[in-house]
Amino acid sequence: MTTLQKNYKDSITQIRQLHFEKGGGETINGIWYYKMDENEIKKVSSELRKHLELS
Repeated sequence: MTTLQKNYKDSITQIRQLHFEKGGGETINGIWYYKMDENEIKKVSSELRKHLELS
């Protein structure tokens, strides 16, 4: 854990956040689900792929 902290402590200043803004909740058979907007899923997925250098 100490090594991990030493190696990544400077990364805290480089954190980028991605979040979903669209969508809504729905209860199905007594269980609440968050249903995401398809276009926003594609947008965030694309952004994640760029950050992870997968595209």
